[in-house]
Amino acid sequence: MDKKRKILILSNSLNHEGGVANFFSIFFKYFSNPSFAVEHFSIGSPMCLFYRPILKRTIYPVHFFYSIIKLLLKCICDSSISAIQVNPSLIPVPLTRDFIVILISKILRKKTIIFFHGWRKHFFQKICSKKLYKFIFISFLKFCDQIIVLSNDFKKDLISIGIDCDRIFVTTTMVDIKYFQTTTAPNEGPTKFVFLSKISKQKGIKETLEAIKMLRCSSEDFDFDIIGHFESKDTQIFVDDYLSTHSLNNKIKLSGRLDGNSKFVKLSKSDVYIFPSWTEGCPTSVLEALTTGLFVIATNVGALPEIIKENENGRLIPAKDSFSLFENMKWSIQNIQYIRQQKEQIKYRAINSFRAEVICNDFSQIYSKLF
Repeated sequence: MDKKRKILILSNSLNHEGGVANFFSIFFKYFSNPSFAVEHFSIGSPMCLFYRPILKRTIYPVHFFYSIIKLLLKCICDSSISAIQVNPSLIPVPLTRDFIVILISKILRKKTIIFFHGWRKHFFQKICSKKLYKFIFISFLKFCDQIIVLSNDFKKDLISIGIDCDRIFVTTTMVDIKYFQTTTAPNEGPTKFVFLSKISKQKGIKETLEAIKMLRCSSEDFDFDIIGHFESKDTQIFVDDYLSTHSLNNKIKLSGRLDGNSKFVKLSKSDVYIFPSWTEGCPTSVLEALTTGLFVIATNVGALPEIIKENENGRLIPAKDSFSLFENMKWSIQNIQYIRQQKEQIKYRAINSFRAEVICNDFSQIYSKLF
């Protein structure tokens, strides 16, 4: 029997915070293929520095240099490595880091894959507006044998700058359904909203609080649960001050960070998931909400317009628009019986589309076209 081709997948350590680590924690659990073996390789800052950003930035070059040395030794000693996959977002530091990795991979005559987990539209436009940046970016992508993105819109962006469409593949993030509950939200009582994300300005926490304030003033009956960790102490102070100033402490529950079963229990007892993020790739939290049967109100960014179908499983709103969020939350309250009737159908469609086995099979097909 032929020896399996090994694909070395580079990312932050799997115990790290964030969507990339979460994706690969699930991926390595479910991926199975007779022709390919996948192996993780940690690169970048360790999790212990996640909440110490100044120290993280200061010693990052040391960590990166150490990771590159380890990568070189790994590739030299392990002849079964046939391809190296990098997993950046479309932002400067990860792109610079992975450009170096891709160059090393080509020198070592390994196939190369780049999987964009985040896509900042404004940064892509900035790249395109500068001839030098655009030339470097295109040259970088031409070194890659395969390019994976999370939205057809991202694929169109790459085609628009001359990247061969046959090398670009579209997939989504995935969910592990082992924690999923059969419990559903009650068919009576106030509408139950939930926000589950890192609590930060970029994730739309300010717009969320403003919408809740307007909703309370309209005398609507609802409950709201905010789940997640604060990005910084300043963000926590802002939220605490806002709740106190506008007397919202009795309307909003801060549940902190939840994982695994406890997270899905909380989701399953909710009605509507709120996700007013400013920029995204294909957010796992939205898929988790859908596969739990929640109706989703989210911004029309990243892959979300391809996932959210108007009034079937959610509604889309503009980014940074608290009034639009308020209007759609109010609509949800007024149509809560319809939303609750849709719960099982939303869950069924999402599980069939986003469960880990489906997405891992997509990757098997993508990898099979690499050799």
